[in-house]
Amino acid sequence: MIKLSTLDGRDVIINADEIEQIDIGHESVLTLKSGKKVLVSESADEIVAKVIEYKRYCYVHLLDGPTINQE
Repeated sequence: MIKLSTLDGRDVIINADEIEQIDIGHESVLTLKSGKKVLVSESADEIVAKVIEYKRYCYVHLLDGPTINQE
């Protein structure tokens, strides 16, 4: 999940896995897999950076390997 801002300044939380397309203009228009469109104030580059950060967070434990509790 990533936090973005609507054009009127409200925060919205978007499921990054549901973003299908980003249309670039004065504002960014996200098209979700459901077909719903969301206008946000962040640039496409900012959105992509947030998605990458989110994916890294999700997969960091997979990259580190399993942890073993040695009590």
